[in-house]
Amino acid sequence: MDGRAHSLDAFARWRHHTQGKNVELGDVVTVKREPASHSLFRRDGRFAEMVQAEVAGRFEAPIYGMFSVEDQIKKMDWGKGGPPDIHYHGQPLDESKPSLLWDGEWEVTYVTFRDMGAAFAVAILGIYLLVVAQFGSFGCRS
Repeated sequence: MDGRAHSLDAFARWRHHTQGKNVELGDVVTVKREPASHSLFRRDGRFAEMVQAEVAGRFEAPIYGMFSVEDQIKKMDWGKGGPPDIHYHGQPLDESKPSLLWDGEWEVTYVTFRDMGAAFAVAILGIYLLVVAQFGSFGCRS
């Protein structure tokens, strides 16, 4: 008897106290196995196949592992449909064609560098304006 059948038998022998007497669950229910449907994964309301991986060693930063996977995708024969579209951020707009969306740690890295880059540009502009205000000149003197 495998572990699952044993646990079903134990489940059927479970006693419940009701209306002043003990009743075995197996007396009031029939336990049977039925095939279940496979899980449907969705992300933001769209169908998705989720793949998770951890990069380490040679590909410690996510971008190197991403480029390696993309190289392998390019080498594969995809038939008439062609290879999937590859997106580094945002959701694919066309669901009629398979697509690969890099997410997770890469999304955090992308958003961080994007935001910090914008903040750095604003800081440099602010420093330039302060220097111009201090010295009263927009250009460099020779």
